[in-house]
Amino acid sequence: MSKPSPKVLIIGSDGSIGSHLRAYLESQGREVIGTTRRPGRVGDSCLYLDLAADVEAWPVPEGVAAAVICAGISSVQACAIDPNGTADVNVHATVTLAKLLASAGYPKIFFLSSGHVFDGERPLESADARLSPVTEYGRQKADAERRLASLGNTIAIVRLSNVLTPHNPLIRGWTESLKAGQAIKPFSDMTMAPVPVSFVSQALAAIIDQPTGRVWQISGAKDVSYSNAASLGARALGMPQKLVQPIKAAEAGFAETVRRYTSMDSSRLSNELGLKPPDVDRTVELAFTNPSALGSVR
Repeated sequence: MSKPSPKVLIIGSDGSIGSHLRAYLESQGREVIGTTRRPGRVGDSCLYLDLAADVEAWPVPEGVAAAVICAGISSVQACAIDPNGTADVNVHATVTLAKLLASAGYPKIFFLSSGHVFDGERPLESADARLSPVTEYGRQKADAERRLASLGNTIAIVRLSNVLTPHNPLIRGWTESLKAGQAIKPFSDMTMAPVPVSFVSQALAAIIDQPTGRVWQISGAKDVSYSNAASLGARALGMPQKLVQPIKAAEAGFAETVRRYTSMDSSRLSNELGLKPPDVDRTVELAFTNPSALGSVR
């Protein structure tokens, strides 16, 4: 008889990444407990947890071998508008929760961070590069990473670049406009290094079984500007390129610092786990033509 797989706790299992990770793990026969801040979704395998509430009083579930912290406020603009309120969730509550899990005897805790911890001055930033955030969101993630270092080998950091899901509102809006023959105005000075959420789920599932105390990075292998991504999408949809009318981020009122590069070195994934991120151009084309494929369980 095969040995049962260790139970995994996903904090934020109904979020854009957490929900896909849960589906992937369950497709592999893993037992999963999730959390939600929506009371209507609470059930036997989905517990209530609101990071904006009293985290210290949360009853930590027992018998869990690994926890993945997916919950948080990931909007760059939301963090810029309300730095204190978002930091309460992204830093203070998150670190408190991780320490609570460690105190309860959890041997492995995985924290989902972001490439925003870097200034974006270099492509394919290495995992051991100095943290140099230039956005409020990045500062919060970097602060959380530094504080979580106190947990030593119990914690692992997993930095993500741009994760494309089947319901990405920006690309969905572009697609709808292009199909209607309407012009779109993507930023020419903002870049992405996208990976589909299906690959992120596959990579996280593999990372969960690895030793903690390390930093992992999941990123597309190159940077592509938003305007070039939109052009790729228009071409894939068979729509005229004249509908893509690039502008600068500042022209649209984007207040935060624009990073030149967003890609990170993901060689540890390929070297140690045999996982290579999908081609960036293909990922972008799928986001426009077959977005459901971005979340397909492999």
